[in-house]
Amino acid sequence: MNDITLQLDRLERLFAESPFDLTQPELPAGPAIENVVKQLRSRSLRSTAPRIVVRLTAQKVTPELQASGAKALRIYCKQQANAHHETARGIRHGGWRALRLGLILLALASSLSALFDHFQPLPAVLNRLFSEGFLIVGWVVLWHPLETLLYDWIAPQRTARAYELLSRSELVLVGE
Repeated sequence: MNDITLQLDRLERLFAESPFDLTQPELPAGPAIENVVKQLRSRSLRSTAPRIVVRLTAQKVTPELQASGAKALRIYCKQQANAHHETARGIRHGGWRALRLGLILLALASSLSALFDHFQPLPAVLNRLFSEGFLIVGWVVLWHPLETLLYDWIAPQRTARAYELLSRSELVLVGE
């Protein structure tokens, strides 16, 4: 079974933002679940859900704590997955909006390029410089919208899938 083991003083550190503690440097700063998500993002997310083993050093493990911890893990991970899916949707929506604007600017740049080619209002060298310059600018304007549509949404989507996988994980609390 693919276990992910964490050592925490209290279960709340799994979810809560916590600063780096000089007296316990082995404990992760920030929500410990974020470190688990980072590990999962580097793996294939088509695998089975890992088992999360939390070794608690300063908190007694009870059946109630086990049950509430498992429930909290499911709810927290589903909320985070939804938030990251929404972020990915927002990025794609913004990419489509930027692409529409970029295509309008490309059409404008292409029209200006054709005007300089056809009417030649300047000396030949300058006409060619402006004509080709407008075409280059028109295509460069599309760079960011295409990058957004092709790549920028992937990271939040992958994080959402990691949280979805974690929401199906078994949580095992071990007292020490």
